[in-house]
Amino acid sequence: MPAAVGAKVALSSVSTSFGAVPSGSGQKLTRSLTFTQLTDTPVSQPLNIVGPDKDAFSVSSPTLSLAHQGDTQTVTVTFTSPKGGAAGDRAATLLVGTETASVAHSGLYAYVK
Repeated sequence: MPAAVGAKVALSSVSTSFGAVPSGSGQKLTRSLTFTQLTDTPVSQPLNIVGPDKDAFSVSSPTLSLAHQGDTQTVTVTFTSPKGGAAGDRAATLLVGTETASVAHSGLYAYVK
């Protein structure tokens, strides 16, 4: 994987699970993700959530901005369980970049029970 060898950013977790959430609870659950710059090349990329359940997830910052090797930025990812929502899997992906040019990602998952 050439993209992994030349990676500019590392994530604290490539998958972010919110576990099992009671159906219809309307709960908001949060998880923190930390990004670390791996090179001296500045990184400024949009943070986008894509996928079938993208509207159930949100991120605290629209952009990742890192200037120097070793710099970190922590963002909060939130899953909102809809009141009266049906049971089942909820999944999306947090992209650093765009769908056609992402430099890193974290899979997002919750199970509404």
